[in-house]
Amino acid sequence: MYHDRKRNGKPNSEPPCSTCIPATLPNNQPAIDVLNVCQYQFVNGMMGEPVDLDTGAIERAMHLVGIPEAKWVEVFRKVQAAGREMLRMMRENINEHP
Repeated sequence: MYHDRKRNGKPNSEPPCSTCIPATLPNNQPAIDVLNVCQYQFVNGMMGEPVDLDTGAIERAMHLVGIPEAKWVEVFRKVQAAGREMLRMMRENINEHP
């Protein structure tokens, strides 16, 4: 929301208030908890740039958070998707502000 407004040059460049942030769906909360633990554990490319979240860190975070093994694949996929989107936004921000 805010990121898109700012990128598109909208006049209101202030972040939205907390009431504008959508609520977390209950089935996504485990993935958010895991991502909060491992969000800075990157695998780096040859030039030192982050290219993806460390899958081992995701697995360890699932242990720490207490995700049941039956949910691991579902949570793992959600964390990877969120991590890749986070990295995409980071790259976009770097390209806008070299």
